[in-house]
Amino acid sequence: MGSEISLPLGTYGNAKLLPDFGFFNDAYRESLKRYLTNDEEALQPFKNAYVGSDLDFIIPKRFLNAAQSVNYIECHDNDTIFDYLEAKRPDLSLEARLHLISLGTAVVLLSFGIPFIHMGQEIGESKWGDGNTYNKGDHYNKFSYKLLDERISMYNYFKEFVAFRKAHLFLHVYDPRVIDQMVNLTDIGDILHVRFEDKNAIAPWNDLEFYINPTDEDGLYEEECDHDLLFDDSGLLAKAKKIRSVSIPKRSVIVTSLLDK
Repeated sequence: MGSEISLPLGTYGNAKLLPDFGFFNDAYRESLKRYLTNDEEALQPFKNAYVGSDLDFIIPKRFLNAAQSVNYIECHDNDTIFDYLEAKRPDLSLEARLHLISLGTAVVLLSFGIPFIHMGQEIGESKWGDGNTYNKGDHYNKFSYKLLDERISMYNYFKEFVAFRKAHLFLHVYDPRVIDQMVNLTDIGDILHVRFEDKNAIAPWNDLEFYINPTDEDGLYEEECDHDLLFDDSGLLAKAKKIRSVSIPKRSVIVTSLLDK
C-alpha cells in the first residue's frame, strides 16, 4: 500500500513551496487580453508576465522561475479569445479580430514560460459566447475542420511560430537571473519592443528583436544598421529581407535579426 504525500495547496501563494509545479498564469492571460483590446494600462503589467512573472519588474513577481508560468490567453474555462474580442471590441471587423488572435497566439509562443494553446485558438474558434461549456456537447466544443480550411493561413502562421520556438533554445530559458540579463523591454508608443541583448544566448545572431503591435495604428522604428526581416505581418519570409526602417503594421508581430559577422 502506498502512503499519502502531504503537499501545500497548489495556489499562487504557495508557488515558492512548489518549485516543480506549474500554474496557469491568469496575470499573463488578463494582461495580454487587455493589451489586445487597446487597454492603455495593460502594457506595463504584461511586461512582467512576458518574462514569466518571475522578476520583481514593474510589479512583484509571482514565481520562482519561468517554468512555473503556464502562459495562455484562452483555455477550456471562460470565453475564447474570439468571443472576448467580439464582446470588448465590437467595432473591429472579423479580419481585424482574426489578426489580433494570430498576434496573441504568436506572443504566447514568444514569451518566457510554458506556452499553452487551446484547441481551435489558432484559427479563432468561437464557443458562441458561452464561457462554461464542459457539458454542452460537440456544437460548442468540437474542432471545426471546415473553419480550418477557411482559415488555413492562420494555421500556417501559427505553425511557423511553433517551429521558431522549437528551434531556438533561448526561448526555453527559465532562470530569472538569465532572463533578466538576456532581454530588454521598451515601449515604442504602445508597441512592445523586445530586444535580446545576450549575444551568446542568441548565436549566431548578434541582435534579435520582436515588435508587438496590437494597436489600431501602424508603427515605425529606425535601426542603427541594416537588419534581416524574418517575420512580417503575413508570417515567416521565405528569404530574409534587408531593412533599416522597420515597418510595424497594426495588429502584427515583426521579428528582425542581425547576424554576427
